[in-house]
Amino acid sequence: MLKKLFGHSFIYGLAPQVSKVAGLFALPIITQDLTEFDFGMWGLIIAYVGGLDALASMGLNVVLSNSFVKMKHQYKWVWRQIYGFLLLWAIPYSFLLGLVLWFVLPDSVVEYRWTIVLLVALPKILFGPTSTLGRYMYQLDLKPSPVAIRMAISGLLTVALNVFTISYLKMGFMGWLWSMFIVALLINLSYLFPVNLVHKITPIFNFKWRTIRQAIKVGVPTIPHTYASYLLNTSDRIVMDQMNVTIGNLGIYSLSARFGSYFSALSTAINRAISPMMLKNYANDEEWKARDMIFAFQIIMLVSTFLYSIWS
Repeated sequence: MLKKLFGHSFIYGLAPQVSKVAGLFALPIITQDLTEFDFGMWGLIIAYVGGLDALASMGLNVVLSNSFVKMKHQYKWVWRQIYGFLLLWAIPYSFLLGLVLWFVLPDSVVEYRWTIVLLVALPKILFGPTSTLGRYMYQLDLKPSPVAIRMAISGLLTVALNVFTISYLKMGFMGWLWSMFIVALLINLSYLFPVNLVHKITPIFNFKWRTIRQAIKVGVPTIPHTYASYLLNTSDRIVMDQMNVTIGNLGIYSLSARFGSYFSALSTAINRAISPMMLKNYANDEEWKARDMIFAFQIIMLVSTFLYSIWS
């Protein structure tokens, strides 16, 4: 079990690092075409989008996991209903997201407001939770390679698009937004075929409200837990914005904070590998295996952060 944990963690962890290495080489290229204002605007947009991100799924990801483990032969029926509900929910959610962005964006980017709102909201309206369902489908089935390949390709494509839009087209922070928009569309399209056609997980819009209400009762209380990572990693930009820190200073902070994302990527990789294994352990009354994996996870993170702190 631990061998599988380390193997899957390596796969999930390696994929983002491919793009991060490419991003490090690209950073000197794009930085000369960016200002402190660009870094600040990008950090501000990401902070507010991240602040509402947990509401996009209504915490129903936990229901997807539970139904996959407990209803191995019937989970698709639950997934299809949640799929249909979240596709409909994506419309008011995107409106709320656009409304927040509209009012928090400074007057200096007023000519870009509509473009920013549409670039952020359109992928969510068009595809809803398609990529989430695809990722969970492979992750819970202990097949990390399809997810890792998509992560690596999308990461490299993002870096290439950043160089093109920022250094060649001179679009500034809007280059990041266009890159994010294009990659989000392609990622969702890549999951559309396996989710809808191969595994026949198509949305049921005439869902049973009783099923959705029960799912929401389970999912919504987990939303505060979902915000733990956000509060640790991203919420500081919103605090700085509300304290009237200039966009330029926020940009300097955002650039420096990028280097702390490596441990976040490591933690995410291990979490993606360990979660489906722990769910199966609990389903099979093998809590001791889940305990061993948690201890291994904690040891890896403590040793890694300690060594980095000593040597940095």
